[in-house]
Amino acid sequence: MSAQAMNPSQEVISHGLPHIVWRVFTAFVILAVLSLALYLFGPLYGERMSHAGHSTDDTTLPISIGSDSFQIPTNMIRHANQRIGGSTSRIDLYIHWPSQSGYTVELAPAFREANPKEIQLVLASVTKRRSFLDMADRFQPVYLDAIDQTKIKKMNNGLYVAPLLNEYGYVNEKLVYGLAQGTDRPEFIARCQMSTVAGEGLLLPCETDIFIGNTSEAKFRFATSQLVEWQSFSKEINAFADRISAGK
Repeated sequence: MSAQAMNPSQEVISHGLPHIVWRVFTAFVILAVLSLALYLFGPLYGERMSHAGHSTDDTTLPISIGSDSFQIPTNMIRHANQRIGGSTSRIDLYIHWPSQSGYTVELAPAFREANPKEIQLVLASVTKRRSFLDMADRFQPVYLDAIDQTKIKKMNNGLYVAPLLNEYGYVNEKLVYGLAQGTDRPEFIARCQMSTVAGEGLLLPCETDIFIGNTSEAKFRFATSQLVEWQSFSKEINAFADRISAGK
């Protein structure tokens, strides 16, 4: 046998070397790709994690619902899958109030607030109109029959509060409204969920809706603290609706 001949163990190692080298090379390639991906996308992912799904991008997006056009800042749109321009059937917003701003680093604590007495957010949903009447126009034909007339209370700020009757499908709700001077039509109206038996207040218990654009409506959910200065709040939500409609 030649002195240069390999023993069986050496021959096995020799035949296995190309496979080992290829596996090591593949591992290095995978590590390099992962490192590049982390370098490119790590900051973006880290930013999304730090903002818990919120966006600080205040770029205005053109959005259309039916025949209506809206201009809405990206950081005001609640859901990530809605933060694209174009046509849609619904857009959900969260708005810092009274600044009427979207999410920012400075306002981040307000978007995490879970105390009903401290909340400074208003939620809004814009959709196509589902009725010929907004909430104020439904006062006479719908809500007057559905409130307990014997329990209407007038507050010091001019608001009227009355429980809504269960037999009309309202559960633990009250109607809150302020009449326009010299008329029987509400200048402001909202339905509010009453506190639970345990006395725990809901975060945003009140809701109103107004018409916006030509064929759309905006539904607003807000805290009871907004009822204190209801005239100002009513003007503010109407001004906000005008501002996002067609970029006004």
